[in-house]
Amino acid sequence: MGVQVPLRAPHVLSFQFSRACPACVGQAIDNAGFEQFLGYLFWRFAKLRETAEIPLARIQRLSLSQYDRLVAGLLATPSGGRFPLMMAAATFTALKKYFGKSDWLITVQGINVADAASGAGGDITITRDGGVLMVIEVTERPIDQARVTAIFNTKIVQGGIEDYLFLGRGDVAATAIAQANQYFAQGHEVNFLDLRSWIHANLATIGKHGRAIFSNCLLEMLARRGVPQSLKAAWNKQVSALTEA
Repeated sequence: MGVQVPLRAPHVLSFQFSRACPACVGQAIDNAGFEQFLGYLFWRFAKLRETAEIPLARIQRLSLSQYDRLVAGLLATPSGGRFPLMMAAATFTALKKYFGKSDWLITVQGINVADAASGAGGDITITRDGGVLMVIEVTERPIDQARVTAIFNTKIVQGGIEDYLFLGRGDVAATAIAQANQYFAQGHEVNFLDLRSWIHANLATIGKHGRAIFSNCLLEMLARRGVPQSLKAAWNKQVSALTEA
Protein backbone atom coordinates (compact mmCIF):
# COMPACT_ATOMS: atom_id res chain seq x y z
CA MET A 1 0.00 0.00 0.00
CA GLY A 2 1.35 3.42 -0.95
CA VAL A 3 1.73 6.18 1.60
CA GLN A 4 -1.00 8.76 1.06
CA VAL A 5 -0.82 12.17 2.67
CA PRO A 6 -3.77 14.59 2.48
CA LEU A 7 -3.24 18.31 1.94
CA ARG A 8 -2.20 19.73 5.30
CA ALA A 9 -0.09 22.43 6.85
CA PRO A 10 3.72 22.01 6.56
CA HIS A 11 4.17 21.13 10.23
CA VAL A 12 1.60 18.34 9.93
CA LEU A 13 3.36 17.03 6.83
CA SER A 14 6.63 17.07 8.75
CA PHE A 15 5.21 14.79 11.45
CA GLN A 16 3.40 12.57 8.99
CA PHE A 17 6.49 11.96 6.87
CA SER A 18 8.86 11.64 9.79
CA ARG A 19 6.96 8.45 10.64
CA ALA A 20 6.15 7.32 7.11
CA CYS A 21 9.43 7.86 5.29
CA PRO A 22 11.35 4.83 6.66
CA ALA A 23 8.74 2.63 5.07
CA CYS A 24 8.69 4.68 1.88
CA VAL A 25 12.01 3.27 0.73
CA GLY A 26 10.53 -0.02 -0.24
CA GLN A 27 7.04 1.16 -1.11
CA ALA A 28 5.42 2.98 -3.97
CA ILE A 29 4.76 6.51 -2.76
CA ASP A 30 1.66 8.29 -3.88
CA ASN A 31 2.74 10.94 -6.41
CA ALA A 32 0.75 13.77 -4.89
CA GLY A 33 2.02 12.93 -1.41
CA PHE A 34 5.61 12.72 -2.57
CA GLU A 35 5.34 16.09 -4.30
CA GLN A 36 3.92 17.52 -1.09
CA PHE A 37 6.85 16.12 0.82
CA LEU A 38 9.37 17.63 -1.57
CA GLY A 39 7.50 20.92 -1.38
CA TYR A 40 7.72 20.80 2.38
CA LEU A 41 11.46 20.13 2.27
CA PHE A 42 12.09 23.11 -0.01
CA TRP A 43 9.87 25.29 2.18
CA ARG A 44 11.70 24.12 5.30
CA PHE A 45 15.14 24.74 3.79
CA ALA A 46 14.06 28.25 2.74
CA LYS A 47 12.74 29.00 6.23
CA LEU A 48 15.91 27.76 7.87
CA ARG A 49 18.06 29.89 5.56
CA GLU A 50 16.02 33.02 6.24
CA THR A 51 15.96 32.54 10.02
CA ALA A 52 19.68 31.79 10.24
CA GLU A 53 21.69 34.87 11.12
CA ILE A 54 24.50 35.25 8.60
CA PRO A 55 27.35 37.50 9.83
CA LEU A 56 28.53 39.86 7.11
CA ALA A 57 32.15 39.75 6.01
CA ARG A 58 33.92 43.04 6.68
CA ILE A 59 36.19 44.68 4.15
CA GLN A 60 39.58 45.60 5.56
CA ARG A 61 41.28 46.95 2.47
CA LEU A 62 40.60 46.56 -1.23
CA SER A 63 42.25 48.10 -4.27
CA LEU A 64 40.20 50.04 -6.81
CA SER A 65 40.31 47.10 -9.23
CA GLN A 66 39.11 44.77 -6.47
CA TYR A 67 36.20 47.09 -5.78
CA ASP A 68 35.34 46.96 -9.48
CA ARG A 69 35.31 43.15 -9.38
CA LEU A 70 33.18 43.24 -6.24
CA VAL A 71 30.65 45.52 -7.92
CA ALA A 72 30.63 43.36 -11.04
CA GLY A 73 30.07 40.21 -8.98
CA LEU A 74 27.19 41.72 -7.04
CA LEU A 75 25.57 43.08 -10.20
CA ALA A 76 25.74 39.59 -11.71
CA THR A 77 23.97 38.13 -8.66
CA PRO A 78 20.16 37.81 -9.00
CA SER A 79 18.76 40.09 -6.31
CA GLY A 80 15.48 41.42 -7.60
CA GLY A 81 17.12 44.79 -8.20
CA ARG A 82 18.36 45.14 -4.61
CA PHE A 83 22.12 45.07 -5.22
CA PRO A 84 22.05 47.68 -8.03
CA LEU A 85 19.90 50.01 -5.92
CA MET A 86 21.99 49.51 -2.78
CA MET A 87 25.25 50.19 -4.59
CA ALA A 88 23.89 53.28 -6.32
CA ALA A 89 22.59 54.62 -2.99
CA ALA A 90 25.90 53.81 -1.27
CA THR A 91 27.80 55.69 -3.98
CA PHE A 92 25.67 58.82 -3.61
CA THR A 93 26.02 58.60 0.17
CA ALA A 94 29.81 58.30 -0.15
CA LEU A 95 29.87 61.35 -2.46
CA LYS A 96 27.74 63.31 -0.01
CA LYS A 97 29.94 62.51 2.99
CA TYR A 98 33.29 62.77 1.21
CA PHE A 99 32.55 66.20 -0.26
CA GLY A 100 30.75 67.45 2.85
CA LYS A 101 27.36 67.94 1.21
CA SER A 102 25.52 67.89 4.53
CA ASP A 103 22.59 69.78 2.98
CA TRP A 104 21.83 66.88 0.64
CA LEU A 105 18.88 64.69 1.57
CA ILE A 106 19.11 61.31 -0.18
CA THR A 107 15.84 59.37 -0.24
CA VAL A 108 15.89 55.77 -1.45
CA GLN A 109 12.73 54.13 -2.71
CA GLY A 110 11.89 50.71 -1.29
CA ILE A 111 12.23 47.65 -3.50
CA ASN A 112 8.94 46.62 -5.15
CA VAL A 113 7.22 49.82 -4.04
CA ALA A 114 5.55 51.62 -6.92
CA ASP A 115 6.78 55.18 -7.43
CA ALA A 116 3.22 56.42 -7.88
CA ALA A 117 2.14 54.89 -4.58
CA SER A 118 4.96 56.58 -2.66
CA GLY A 119 4.94 59.86 -4.55
CA ALA A 120 8.57 59.36 -5.58
CA GLY A 121 9.86 60.38 -8.98
CA GLY A 122 12.37 57.54 -9.13
CA ASP A 123 14.41 55.06 -7.12
CA ILE A 124 16.69 57.69 -5.56
CA THR A 125 15.86 61.35 -5.03
CA ILE A 126 18.39 63.97 -3.95
CA THR A 127 16.97 67.19 -2.53
CA ARG A 128 18.44 70.31 -0.95
CA ASP A 129 16.42 72.83 1.05
CA GLY A 130 13.24 71.23 -0.25
CA GLY A 131 14.22 71.51 -3.91
CA VAL A 132 14.94 68.49 -6.11
CA LEU A 133 18.53 68.34 -7.35
CA MET A 134 18.33 65.04 -9.18
CA VAL A 135 16.17 61.94 -9.54
CA ILE A 136 17.76 58.60 -10.39
CA GLU A 137 16.20 55.51 -11.90
CA VAL A 138 18.25 52.34 -11.25
CA THR A 139 17.32 49.66 -13.75
CA GLU A 140 18.37 46.24 -14.95
CA ARG A 141 16.06 46.34 -17.97
CA PRO A 142 16.84 47.75 -21.42
CA ILE A 143 15.80 51.37 -21.87
CA ASP A 144 13.69 52.12 -24.93
CA GLN A 145 11.94 55.20 -26.24
CA ALA A 146 8.54 54.20 -24.87
CA ARG A 147 9.94 53.97 -21.34
CA VAL A 148 11.65 57.35 -21.56
CA THR A 149 8.48 58.96 -22.89
CA ALA A 150 6.33 57.40 -20.17
CA ILE A 151 8.67 58.58 -17.40
CA PHE A 152 8.85 62.05 -18.89
CA ASN A 153 5.06 62.39 -19.00
CA THR A 154 4.24 60.78 -15.65
CA LYS A 155 7.19 61.84 -13.50
CA ILE A 156 9.44 64.51 -14.97
CA VAL A 157 6.75 66.92 -16.19
CA GLN A 158 4.38 66.37 -13.29
CA GLY A 159 7.16 66.59 -10.70
CA GLY A 160 8.94 69.52 -12.31
CA ILE A 161 12.16 67.47 -12.41
CA GLU A 162 14.98 69.13 -14.33
CA ASP A 163 17.66 66.44 -13.96
CA TYR A 164 16.78 62.77 -14.40
CA LEU A 165 19.44 60.06 -14.57
CA PHE A 166 19.10 56.44 -15.66
CA LEU A 167 21.70 54.09 -14.16
CA GLY A 168 21.62 50.70 -15.83
CA ARG A 169 23.56 48.18 -17.87
CA GLY A 170 24.27 50.55 -20.74
CA ASP A 171 21.55 48.95 -22.89
CA VAL A 172 19.93 52.12 -24.22
CA ALA A 173 18.11 52.26 -27.54
CA ALA A 174 19.19 54.94 -30.03
CA THR A 175 15.58 56.13 -30.19
CA ALA A 176 15.60 56.62 -26.39
CA ILE A 177 18.70 58.82 -26.65
CA ALA A 178 17.11 60.80 -29.48
CA GLN A 179 14.00 61.32 -27.38
CA ALA A 180 16.12 62.52 -24.44
CA ASN A 181 17.80 65.04 -26.75
CA GLN A 182 14.40 66.47 -27.59
CA TYR A 183 13.61 66.87 -23.91
CA PHE A 184 16.96 68.62 -23.42
CA ALA A 185 15.81 71.25 -25.90
CA GLN A 186 12.79 71.78 -23.64
CA GLY A 187 14.99 72.35 -20.58
CA HIS A 188 15.01 68.84 -19.09
CA GLU A 189 18.17 66.80 -18.53
CA VAL A 190 17.56 63.08 -19.18
CA ASN A 191 20.80 61.12 -19.17
CA PHE A 192 21.95 57.51 -19.28
CA LEU A 193 25.00 55.93 -17.66
CA ASP A 194 26.28 52.40 -17.17
CA LEU A 195 25.98 51.67 -13.45
CA ARG A 196 29.21 49.70 -13.05
CA SER A 197 31.30 52.28 -14.92
CA TRP A 198 29.68 55.13 -12.99
CA ILE A 199 30.42 53.48 -9.63
CA HIS A 200 34.01 52.73 -10.68
CA ALA A 201 34.67 56.33 -11.75
CA ASN A 202 33.23 57.73 -8.53
CA LEU A 203 35.14 55.30 -6.32
CA ALA A 204 38.32 56.36 -8.10
CA THR A 205 37.46 60.02 -7.53
CA ILE A 206 36.80 59.79 -3.78
CA GLY A 207 39.91 57.74 -2.96
CA LYS A 208 40.38 55.11 -0.29
CA HIS A 209 38.61 57.09 2.44
CA GLY A 210 35.55 57.56 0.25
CA ARG A 211 35.63 53.90 -0.75
CA ALA A 212 35.55 52.96 2.93
CA ILE A 213 32.39 55.07 3.30
CA PHE A 214 30.90 53.24 0.31
CA SER A 215 31.57 49.75 1.71
CA ASN A 216 30.38 50.69 5.21
CA CYS A 217 27.17 52.08 3.77
CA LEU A 218 26.63 48.88 1.80
CA LEU A 219 27.17 46.79 4.92
CA GLU A 220 24.71 48.93 6.86
CA MET A 221 22.02 48.39 4.22
CA LEU A 222 22.67 44.66 4.01
CA ALA A 223 22.37 44.34 7.79
CA ARG A 224 18.89 45.84 7.86
CA ARG A 225 15.90 43.75 8.84
CA GLY A 226 14.09 42.27 5.88
CA VAL A 227 17.12 41.90 3.63
CA PRO A 228 17.11 38.31 2.30
CA GLN A 229 19.79 36.08 3.78
CA SER A 230 20.70 35.00 0.25
CA LEU A 231 22.00 38.53 -0.43
CA LYS A 232 24.17 38.43 2.68
CA ALA A 233 25.55 35.05 1.62
CA ALA A 234 26.24 36.45 -1.87
CA TRP A 235 28.09 39.41 -0.35
CA ASN A 236 30.23 37.11 1.77
CA LYS A 237 31.00 34.94 -1.24
CA GLN A 238 32.16 37.89 -3.34
CA VAL A 239 34.28 39.38 -0.54
CA SER A 240 35.82 35.99 0.22
CA ALA A 241 36.70 35.45 -3.44
CA LEU A 242 38.56 38.77 -3.50
CA THR A 243 40.40 38.46 -0.21
CA GLU A 244 41.45 34.85 -0.72
CA ALA A 245 42.63 35.27 -4.32
